[in-house]
Amino acid sequence: MAAKAICNLIIGDIREAHVLVTGYTGSIAHSGRALYVAEALSSLGVRVTKAGDFNQPYSKSILNIDPGWDAPYLDQGHVNAYAQRHCSWGFYDKNTLMSHVMAWRKLIKKEPFDIVVGDFAIPAIIAAESLGIRTVTIQNALWTSAFRYRLMPPEDHVIQRTFAKLGLAAFTRKLSSRFGATNIIYAIYQRHWSRPYNSVRRSLGLKTRNTYYAHTEGQLAIIPDLPQIWGRYGESSSKKYIAVGPIIWEPKKSDQPGSSSIQAMIESGRPFIYATLGSSGTRETFDLLFEAFRQRHDGLALALTTGEQFTGWEGWNRKPENVFMDSYFPGRLALGAQGCVGAINHGGSGSAYQALLTPPAKPMIMIPTHAEQQWNAEILEGMGFGLVMKKNKLSPRCLNDAIDHVLTLRPTINPSAWV
Repeated sequence: MAAKAICNLIIGDIREAHVLVTGYTGSIAHSGRALYVAEALSSLGVRVTKAGDFNQPYSKSILNIDPGWDAPYLDQGHVNAYAQRHCSWGFYDKNTLMSHVMAWRKLIKKEPFDIVVGDFAIPAIIAAESLGIRTVTIQNALWTSAFRYRLMPPEDHVIQRTFAKLGLAAFTRKLSSRFGATNIIYAIYQRHWSRPYNSVRRSLGLKTRNTYYAHTEGQLAIIPDLPQIWGRYGESSSKKYIAVGPIIWEPKKSDQPGSSSIQAMIESGRPFIYATLGSSGTRETFDLLFEAFRQRHDGLALALTTGEQFTGWEGWNRKPENVFMDSYFPGRLALGAQGCVGAINHGGSGSAYQALLTPPAKPMIMIPTHAEQQWNAEILEGMGFGLVMKKNKLSPRCLNDAIDHVLTLRPTINPSAWV
């Protein structure tokens, strides 16, 4: 769907709308999509204010929040500690959530907003709803309560790691998927995670919701996924959900001049794989990529974006000569270059769709770092778009074997779905 059509969905009948746009600025994907929507609305003459948390890494470098609109999205340290105690993936306890919602209410009341748009900005959405303001969310199909897909246990779950030690990991994952066991367990977790949200909603006079995912949804939920995915797994006739096709943000230019930059490597014409791990990359994964390409002697290079991660890390000094890096790089420029033969990413929708929708579609190696990416990657693998690498099988040799295999794939997809 074209950007103008998405903007018309957001503003609806409010032709002179004032829109507040925010996103979780601890993530490149959530920050980038929020920026995409903000810029698209502004280009149509809509009055837009961007807000977020200045303490998060991408509030300035990507979303570029307007001065005076700093809002406390979350206390990362507190939430992470809560997650470790309660197995809740970094979600809120009641008191922290309430403090953030009240801070957002105060911020939103500074001006008369007609609409609040959020990309994984739950406190802002709750605050707007409590103030009677129209809410719109940008969220992938997997993060909606209308998505129906037989999940397999996350690779890094403690139970799954135990089965892996016994050599039963693949068997138990397939068995769980076949009988829907993971979905049942996950539904129980969803209700548990909903408790603090429902407590806050009751305090504000709002209706409660049954699942955690339902709390992430606004009055309108824009689904930036491939039509094939929402059409197959999005079981809802509600007009609340509208699939618009992928929304992908990318920087407009390279930030690293010189012979070691991705741009210089592209201009050399040598074959390469484009790798981007967004804000989910780990030092271990970067080290793995370095060692894998250090072992290659076939002329294949790696174009790697780091997402500003691990600044000052001594590991960057171990980069082999056939690896070229930038903090950010226009993905379509790299993926559309004549020398690009494949992609490596974490399986998240933004990076994966970018690889598939830049013609010709590039086969992918997907290395997930958390459950949502894993499930998304497994769906894409099942559609023939690439190969998922399991954490417990990561090694330079296995990665190179996977690269050799993936480069034999020829994924096909309709690029008209690009937004």
